[in-house]
Amino acid sequence: MKQVEISRIVATAMQFESTGIGEMPQRNPITGLTPQQETFAKALVSGRTQADAYREAYPRSLRWQPGSVYARASQMAANGKVMARVRALHAQVSEIFVYTTASALVEADEALALARSRQNVIGMIASITLKAKLAGLLNNKIQVVTDPLDGLTHEEAKALLALLEQVEDAPPAAVPSDLI
Repeated sequence: MKQVEISRIVATAMQFESTGIGEMPQRNPITGLTPQQETFAKALVSGRTQADAYREAYPRSLRWQPGSVYARASQMAANGKVMARVRALHAQVSEIFVYTTASALVEADEALALARSRQNVIGMIASITLKAKLAGLLNNKIQVVTDPLDGLTHEEAKALLALLEQVEDAPPAAVPSDLI
């Protein structure tokens, strides 16, 4: 048998190993993907490379040559069902993370309206404060400016001062270029 045929047989056997010899892996009835394909798609959406996603989906590929993993990962990524699943997962993720400042302001307005209707002064103040923070009007950050000489010991400061006095008193040619 040729080496290519042996590799193909081994790969096919590995694909079926999760459910037993001769059985097809269980496919998701909705997506039509095998568990490995689903794992691959989720790994891609989470930011892994195609090769790393393939290694996660097919742990035995950890022992393969990198070129073999790259080729198989590329084939998996080009699979129409896998591509569709990746797009669907991306859509779900983007829905979750599309909460913007504008969305927060709308919700703060709703909270303010509710607090007003119930004459809840504390709720109104909290809503107004939230809106002001979202608009950047309230900044609770304190900016601390430090001197680059902070943290020097008295002896280190004296040594630095002495070095500076030497540089000021020395003729220009005598001062090392890294001190200028």
